[in-house]
Amino acid sequence: MKTTRLLASMLIASLFILPITSCEKGSKEEISLEYGAPAAIVNGAAISMAELETAVRNVAFGMGQAQTPIDELMGNFASRVLDQLITGELLYQEAIKGGFAASEEEIDKALTDISSQYPTAEEFQAEMKNRGYDKETLRKNIEKQFAIQQFVEETIASKVNVTETEAREFFDQNPDNFQTPEQVRASHILIKSAESDDEKAREDARKKALDLAATARKGETDFSQLAKEHSEGPSGPNGGDLGFFQRGRMVKPFEDAAFSMKKGEISDPVLTTFGFHVIKVTERKEKSVVPFEEASERLIATIRNGRVNEQIGKKISDLSSRAEVEIKLQQPNPSEQSAPK
Repeated sequence: MKTTRLLASMLIASLFILPITSCEKGSKEEISLEYGAPAAIVNGAAISMAELETAVRNVAFGMGQAQTPIDELMGNFASRVLDQLITGELLYQEAIKGGFAASEEEIDKALTDISSQYPTAEEFQAEMKNRGYDKETLRKNIEKQFAIQQFVEETIASKVNVTETEAREFFDQNPDNFQTPEQVRASHILIKSAESDDEKAREDARKKALDLAATARKGETDFSQLAKEHSEGPSGPNGGDLGFFQRGRMVKPFEDAAFSMKKGEISDPVLTTFGFHVIKVTERKEKSVVPFEEASERLIATIRNGRVNEQIGKKISDLSSRAEVEIKLQQPNPSEQSAPK
C-alpha cells in the first residue's frame, strides 16, 4: 500500500467535506462580500464565491449542520475554509507546473465510484445539488484532487523512507505504546435498585440477586439463560454478555469485582448506582506487549505518513511565502462594530 493511499482518500473526501479542526462552536465571524467578486485571488487565479460557498456547505454536511442557513455557515466557517482552498490552489498550481494531471478516464472512474455509493442516480444527483455541485464543478474538483495527489506522491512521498532500524528504535523508546492492557470478559445479571428506593425495596433486590447467584453456582441452569430470564439490564437478551473490557470502562465497584475474579467464578451481588449485579467472568487476557514483528509494518507506515505530512507542511509554507494572495473577504473594522449592549 502506498504511503499516500490515506492522503488520497482524504483528498477525494475533501470534495465533500473539508476538515475544519480549528472551528469552535460559536466562533462566528462577520463577513461581507459582493457576490460578483472572487473570494480570493491566488497568483492571479480566482477562487470564486461559489467555490467557497460549496466548500462551506460541505463542512456543514460533515458536521451535521446541513440545515443551517448559508449566511450563518459563512459566518462560522468561511474564513477558515478559504484558507484551505488557498492551500489547495497553491498545491494545484504547483502540480500543473510539474505536468501532473488526471486523465478523463480517471475522472470518469472516480465519478462512478462516488455515485455507486448511492442507491440510485437520482439520489446521487440530489445529494450533489444539495452540496452545491453540478457536473462541471464536480469534475473540476476531482481533476484538482488527482493532480495534487500525483504531485504529492511523486515529489514528496516517494522520497520519504523509514527503515526497520528506525522503527525498532521508536518501538524500544516507546514501550507503553505497544502494550495490550489486562482485559476481562464478563456476563452479568442486573437487578435494578435505585438509591431513592426505600429500605425494603433495596433489601428485596439484594435478596433476589443473592438467590440468582446461588442458583448460578449450582450450574443446573446456564448463566446466560438466567440472565435472559431475570436480568433487568440492556445486555439481558444477549445472556448478559458485556464482551471484553479493560480498566476504566465500567463503574468502579463492578470493575473492581470483575478484575479480582478468576475465569468461571460467579460473584456475590455487587452494588452500583444501577443496582445489584451478579457477575461471571468468562475469559481473561493478561497484560501483554505486542511483538515488534507484529507491529513493525503498521509502525513503519505510521512514521512514514508523519514524515510525509511534515514535508507537505514545509512545501505549503514555501509556496505560501512566494505566492501573491489577495483575500477579498472583508472582516469588519472593530471600531465600526457596535459596543456590547
